[in-house]
Amino acid sequence: MLVDPHATCVVLPPGLDLGAGRGRKPGGDSFSLLTREGCLEGVLLVTLKTRRRLEAIERSSLEQLVYSASHTLDVIQLLEERRAEVEKVTALHRMADQSRRQIEAVFSAMPDAVLAVDEAWQPIFANEEARTLLSLGSICSSGSLDNTSGGGNLTSASGSPLWALFPAPVLEQIEASLRHAADTRSEMSCTIRWPSQADAPERYFAMRGVGHGSGTTVSLQDISRQIEADARDRQAAKMKAIGLLTGGIAHDFNNLLTVIMGNLELLQIDEGGSRHDSGSIEDAFQAARSAADLVHQLLAFARKQPLAPRLVNVAQLLREMTGLIKSSAGPLITIALTFDCASCHALIDATQLQNALINLAVNARDAMADGGTLTIRLSTTVITADSPPERDGLQPGDYVRIDVADTGYGVASEHLSHVFEPFFTTKPSGAGTGLGLSMVYGFVKQSRGHVGIVSTPGTGTTITLYLPRSLDSTANSTASVAVESQPPSGNGETILLVEDVDLVRHQTARMLRRLRYMVIEAADAQQALSAVMCGASPDLLLSDIELSGGINGPDLAQRLNVILPDMPVLFVSGYADDGSLNGNLVEPGQNLLQKPFSFYQLGSQVLNTVKRSVL
Repeated sequence: MLVDPHATCVVLPPGLDLGAGRGRKPGGDSFSLLTREGCLEGVLLVTLKTRRRLEAIERSSLEQLVYSASHTLDVIQLLEERRAEVEKVTALHRMADQSRRQIEAVFSAMPDAVLAVDEAWQPIFANEEARTLLSLGSICSSGSLDNTSGGGNLTSASGSPLWALFPAPVLEQIEASLRHAADTRSEMSCTIRWPSQADAPERYFAMRGVGHGSGTTVSLQDISRQIEADARDRQAAKMKAIGLLTGGIAHDFNNLLTVIMGNLELLQIDEGGSRHDSGSIEDAFQAARSAADLVHQLLAFARKQPLAPRLVNVAQLLREMTGLIKSSAGPLITIALTFDCASCHALIDATQLQNALINLAVNARDAMADGGTLTIRLSTTVITADSPPERDGLQPGDYVRIDVADTGYGVASEHLSHVFEPFFTTKPSGAGTGLGLSMVYGFVKQSRGHVGIVSTPGTGTTITLYLPRSLDSTANSTASVAVESQPPSGNGETILLVEDVDLVRHQTARMLRRLRYMVIEAADAQQALSAVMCGASPDLLLSDIELSGGINGPDLAQRLNVILPDMPVLFVSGYADDGSLNGNLVEPGQNLLQKPFSFYQLGSQVLNTVKRSVL
């Protein structure tokens, strides 16, 4: 303790000049405050009233005081350092927690299933899509699965690995590559097929796994729609390729059959049935007709059959052919017609629609060998941009819808994608040609419509036709033109015949001359134009639609119409290719003779066309 009660103690910061106090010449002393590192933190200055030095006891007490103060400063400094470290760690934890929540929010908002597992393959995070797909409960902060919500029974503590979450077929695809990605800290990707479940159909996923130091992250992107779209595109491309092949072959066969059938008819007429070989001629003619029917079916599938669209009241057409449908289906089948629209119209070829419905009725009969019910429902529908994908290819608008449903044995799922292919059939050998549905498919597609099929084995099949609806209500059903028993003849009219296949042109010219017409033959449009420019004035243009030389039949007709505006036109075709006559369709009012044609058909069409132009 200090002996001088008037002594004063002042703590000064380090570096302060103490010389200012020396003018008073005080007694006393000074003591340094040092930290544990030996740093000077301040000076304890002791001043006495009398000029003397501190006693030993006083110095000892003050040194003890200085030591305690220095120690206290050390403690305070340590506490400050620890507080700063705690604040820093707390801030880092706060940032990490915020980042985790942000990452989880991003993953939770993703449409993909995202699952994170640790090095022991135990789930530590799963977003909502992953929990739904893998039948998991929620992931607790500890990394275990909370199954109170009724999810899966896997928890981290149970020791069950990630593989228990995947169906066996999926596991076979992914386990090896996913383990490799985890072991090498690399990335893997593959496409997996997720098997159908009780409440969900088969699905496809693009899977990506990334291995890292603390585990593996797995993402599953549902690409089912893309897979289905790709499959539809491939099927459409395949059908188009088959169509191009069959259409080209059928077109060439039609030209050959035109010559064969024409000559056989002329032989029949010349012989008049008097010779003993007339039966052979008739057999050959029947074989040629059968070949023509087969070619016609191929062209229907290829969407290259010449159509004669008219405005047709589909409801009236169905009522008129009810008896024909019943006879086609047979006595064991009950026919049920349902009309949701009393009168609905479409711009279609009525004859081809009738053929399509008869084909569907025959198919339904074959699928119900022990009897059943064939239901045909007519309705209207509106297709929008948001319509289901099975109606893809249809432009938005109004459509006439015809559902043809049977209660037969159905079609297996693996066969559904092939049913519209030509020559594909599930019937026993010899029981069908496999061209019925392909003809329906081609006709509907060529009419700018769509055909779909839904089938359940053991329950039945429904085939749906969509045909563009016309709001014009002035249509009448189209009656077929009756073939006369005798070939109608002309009266010396001049026919400009344009055909680029020599055999067909020569045969057609012979038939026309037998029908008492004058014939000007031209192998292409240029020859026809030259003949008219040189003064020929034909009463009828009889031209194939597809011509060599760069100018087709419709273009030729337009050019000749400038020179001879009143000259009627009759087109001939084995098929009308894309771009001709408004995309395979003969416009209303135009005349069409389809190859292979008979002597009687040629005479009737030519005479009717010439007569209509005179009226």
